[in-house]
Amino acid sequence: MNKIFLSLIFICSILYGDAPISDMKNDPLLVVVIMVKDEESVIVPTLEPFVKSGIDSFFVYDTGSTDKTMANAQDFFEKNKIANAYITQEPFIDFATSRNRALDLAKEKFPNSVFTIMPDAEWYLQNGVELVNFCKQNIHDFNNLYLIRLNNNTDDFYHGRLLRTKANLRFAGVVHEVIASPSMTKIPVSVCFDYRPRSTGIEASAKRWKRDSELLLREVQKNPQDSRSAFYLAQTYECLHDLHNAYKYYEIRSKLPGWDEENYETYYRMAGLCNTLSDFDPKFTKAMAHDYYMKAYNMRPHRAEPLIKIAEMHWPSNYALCFRYARLALELPYPKDEVLFVNKEIYEFTRYEVLSKVAWYMGEFELGEHATRKAIEAKPNLIYLYNNLKLYMDKKNKYLLDELTKAELTKLSFPVMPNHA
Repeated sequence: MNKIFLSLIFICSILYGDAPISDMKNDPLLVVVIMVKDEESVIVPTLEPFVKSGIDSFFVYDTGSTDKTMANAQDFFEKNKIANAYITQEPFIDFATSRNRALDLAKEKFPNSVFTIMPDAEWYLQNGVELVNFCKQNIHDFNNLYLIRLNNNTDDFYHGRLLRTKANLRFAGVVHEVIASPSMTKIPVSVCFDYRPRSTGIEASAKRWKRDSELLLREVQKNPQDSRSAFYLAQTYECLHDLHNAYKYYEIRSKLPGWDEENYETYYRMAGLCNTLSDFDPKFTKAMAHDYYMKAYNMRPHRAEPLIKIAEMHWPSNYALCFRYARLALELPYPKDEVLFVNKEIYEFTRYEVLSKVAWYMGEFELGEHATRKAIEAKPNLIYLYNNLKLYMDKKNKYLLDELTKAELTKLSFPVMPNHA
């Protein structure tokens, strides 16, 4: 069976990898390198935004597709007259090893390229023309790696996926691989990837999480001091809804030195797990969750997420504490310099929604009206927010009417006459 599989790989390499679709241009500004497996329904939509942006150099590294991924990519390149495209299939090893192999093969095909961008399937490029212009403007700068925002509707986080080709950067990590030489240099926020997985992608993710957990567990057992593998093993168990194992490995991660944003995220997630587990496991309590949220907040006091989570824990049992934490969260600006898992919904909607309901009970009617209007801006289809707004407006109108009545009564009052006696 293995011989048959290797033979198929060899044939695919001949058909796709060893011959370009047409003559190669070996000095492009930007080469798209994408690693895929069984992505026949999304490979073309993933590639289209690059072509529409004027990018014409591609290397598709297939790690064992059994569907039409390679054929669909081939047809797409031919239909769009993309001359500088290669497709190669080889066996998957692990994410870092295979991704590095893709970079090496792409560099063989495009030895004089300036930049390499490495998206995943279902990462849909936004504002690609700006990306090209950014590359033109930064041909001669000193940065070898740039971070690109990945938008998945709820979170903003950044990946180092725009590489200077000649820097020979390498990925590390069997799962959730990252460039071993980190960077904090971001490209313009308007250039991003929208991650919109289809149902087939979601099903594939569930299978991948199971495989990832096994790979990561072996890494943690092999190197107990590997903080990154411990973090992502915990996260993978969380994705699999194995909450006890998720908590176990976040707790292990919390005792290891590591990246400060990841340290914060570890305590933040431990808090959320404690909060959930306290509903059915007496070993976990709301007080534990509160303490972990505070540890996370103290690590990064410019982050509003822990404050809002604490505020939500106090609703509706303690209006004063709910209001106090939500009010503090309202004062924090969006943490635009952060890289890892910024929950943009909390900044754009949740903190306003919490204040919309709790400000009423604290007599903070002006603040409540403001928060309600901001929540409606973010989610205009939520009917209950309009009901909240009506309450605040009725309160304001009654106050204005009362003030007007007082003023009118003052005008009608008889003046006190001077005493001439």
